[in-house]
Amino acid sequence: MSKNLRALAARKGLQSSLLSTLQLGAQSADGLNIEKMRALAEETRFSPAAVLGTASFYDFLEPGRVPRRARVCNGTACLMGGQQEGIHNQLVHQHGADGVGEVACLGLCYRGGAYQLDGQNFAGGSRTDAADLSIPFHSAVENSLFDADTAEAESCYRLTPGDAPNIHHELRLSHLRGRGGAGFPFARKVQLCEEANGSTKYIVCNADEGDPGAFSDRWLLEERPQRVLAGMYAAAVAVGAHSGVLYLRAEYPEAALRVEAAIDAFHAGHPGEFRFHIVRGAGSYVCGEETALLNSIEGLRPEVRVRPPYPAQAGLFGQPTLVSNVETFACVPWILAHGGAAFATLGTRESKGTKLVCLDRRFQRPGVYEVEMGTSLEWVVQGLGGGFIKPVKALQVGGPLGGVVPLSHIEGLGVDFESFADAGFLLGHASVVAIPADFPMLDFLRHLFHFCAEESCGKCYPCRLGTRRGFELLQAASPAQPLDPAVFADLLETLELGSLCALGGGLPLPVRNVLEYFGDELRPVLTGEGA
Repeated sequence: MSKNLRALAARKGLQSSLLSTLQLGAQSADGLNIEKMRALAEETRFSPAAVLGTASFYDFLEPGRVPRRARVCNGTACLMGGQQEGIHNQLVHQHGADGVGEVACLGLCYRGGAYQLDGQNFAGGSRTDAADLSIPFHSAVENSLFDADTAEAESCYRLTPGDAPNIHHELRLSHLRGRGGAGFPFARKVQLCEEANGSTKYIVCNADEGDPGAFSDRWLLEERPQRVLAGMYAAAVAVGAHSGVLYLRAEYPEAALRVEAAIDAFHAGHPGEFRFHIVRGAGSYVCGEETALLNSIEGLRPEVRVRPPYPAQAGLFGQPTLVSNVETFACVPWILAHGGAAFATLGTRESKGTKLVCLDRRFQRPGVYEVEMGTSLEWVVQGLGGGFIKPVKALQVGGPLGGVVPLSHIEGLGVDFESFADAGFLLGHASVVAIPADFPMLDFLRHLFHFCAEESCGKCYPCRLGTRRGFELLQAASPAQPLDPAVFADLLETLELGSLCALGGGLPLPVRNVLEYFGDELRPVLTGEGA
């Protein structure tokens, strides 16, 4: 069935996908109703069930109801701030309960108290002017990879197919690894796409930065969009692609405007065959998983695909596709300008270059920091971030599927892939959310399971049922009714081994971190002591 729908979607192409048409319908005063979806089924030749399957997946579409005016952030950083209930109540008073919903993260973790109203983001619990929401940035590197100079980007735009061998060579020398969390060698991914057979090839930028606590991609999209586009263009030259697609979060309206302006400037100055396209998401964390993202672009229900085949072999519309994230593409112009060998002098043996790190509002100096890979996490926290505004007991690094690092363990960690992995943590996107000393870790675990249960695509049973069951077990846990450790351990193992993607498969890592390092705090609900 998916192949047939994919073929139908390919006929529409990138200009008029089912998703974009559904979004237009959802923005009308009466929202998406059954008549509109039936008409879309006729127009697209999708079955009514397929149209409803896509429409019903996204938080921002909500077929069958009037569109919500406001959404309150329920991401981890905002949760720790304790303001969200008051903001929600205030918005309900102003717009009614039916007019207010929730959103996982708005990328305002450095401010907190975030919400979206009529498509515009606000923070600090008030209708702050959007200009005041600019992200503080500081580079701790002598020669920043992300300075504001556009010369390196313009140099990329002058590349021709004859430069492809040199692009491959410099990327191999650089040892650049994907910055989205998995850390896959970027040059290898480019090579696989270049070698794949296909009538058309695509470059896709995964700009669906959904990890609560992460906002570095948002900073790049708003402040350095030309670097991102230039990296995509260079990759396109290397693999022989003529289309670049940016999948942008609906939660980042300002970033979309900045990227659109940068794309217009590119098209005006470079009237060649290559074209950029923007596809806006509609509220779904799992669309950050690359195969779910590709389904979303096609207008299909964005469930995770079984791999292989991998996107480099059969990606967008079944064609070879290079998918990477914002920060990875933004590194490429510097590498091509200064050389892959120069990039490889930065960092550690296995983690080269620099990394953008996000510090949330509980730091004295929150914002985005560029540091060399391998930099001491303790120095990032104390030296750059200035420590905390209130006592903190742990750091959640790398989003909801990242590690939970006790404050006592940060001294021996470096900001690199291997250091975190060797210690039993995960660097991920390198977002850092501080967990207050007085925040109950049982509530934190409940939050993790609830988030994953809400965001699961539902395709595989371990994730769809396991995340929901884990939340139920934790909700019921108390000294009078302690958690069964054997049942909970079995649940974590099932999630880890049976899930199709990292949403279910990655959840056990932070949960086990909490159980290991905060077992004393959780003992009453684990053993029944104190009942």
